[in-house]
Amino acid sequence: MENWLSLWIIQTPRFTFDPSSESGQVRYFAKDVKFTTKILEENFSTNDTHLNYNFLPDTVKSSPSSLATPVSPSTMPGRILHPRSLASTRGVQQFKNHTVTWKKEKLSDSNLYSSELNFTEDGQYEVMVDTTDLSGRKASASNFLVVDKTPPKIRLTLSNDGLANEKYFREVRKGQIEIEDANLDFSSLQVELTVKDKAGNSISIDDADHLTNLAYWTKAGNKYTYPIEFSKDGIYHISLKVKDLAGNENAPIEVGETKAAFDFVVDRKSPHRGLEDWGLGSFQGRNPLDQAFG
Repeated sequence: MENWLSLWIIQTPRFTFDPSSESGQVRYFAKDVKFTTKILEENFSTNDTHLNYNFLPDTVKSSPSSLATPVSPSTMPGRILHPRSLASTRGVQQFKNHTVTWKKEKLSDSNLYSSELNFTEDGQYEVMVDTTDLSGRKASASNFLVVDKTPPKIRLTLSNDGLANEKYFREVRKGQIEIEDANLDFSSLQVELTVKDKAGNSISIDDADHLTNLAYWTKAGNKYTYPIEFSKDGIYHISLKVKDLAGNENAPIEVGETKAAFDFVVDRKSPHRGLEDWGLGSFQGRNPLDQAFG
């Protein structure tokens, strides 16, 4: 026998939902959801039973006019707390009094009625059911879930000023990292950012630590942005991975017009001084930056 949720008193109609919340936590799904509502009631009344739902689509978009603000505890991405209702939320779609078919299953001591809803669009769903049986007893219940089939997007944009020989830069590289997702799991963010000198010794930069600290990001809509500036001479490598709360891994990182986005060299010294510092004697017909970092 399933674990039934009794409301009011034991004789009232009893409900179960599949899928249901776990320990009061909202559940996230990276696929279409077939949502089943079951009511255990001997004297079930189809006419006095209502199965409705509210749907808030994931359509929040950032625009140039969106105000980017530092991420505070009140705006941190994370699990949605079970709301009282989505009904008053801007942009919500309400589905009421729609046709519902109830399937009856005869049990030894009662009747079990079930109905299915199919949720296929990304967004938040609040399901509400209320019933009055033939003897006048009332009961109601609700459940909340999120469908998110869209992977997070990561965009890495860096300046190409001073580019030479495909991956060498004589200017500071400035730009930003942007992550876009409606249900971002920031705790899953993995960043590999290394800077090394020609001997392979690590060079410390603050961004290596700041990138995994949400306080250094700004938020506008579903977008989280981190400004970046690579000014120290060295050999750079950067990679990023992140998931959302439904478990979707990020799509391939978008780089746009950025050249050598993940592996590049910054050398802001003059060609002659740079070679001396790197302990090189002559070009020998090679590009000086190839000689310095090759």
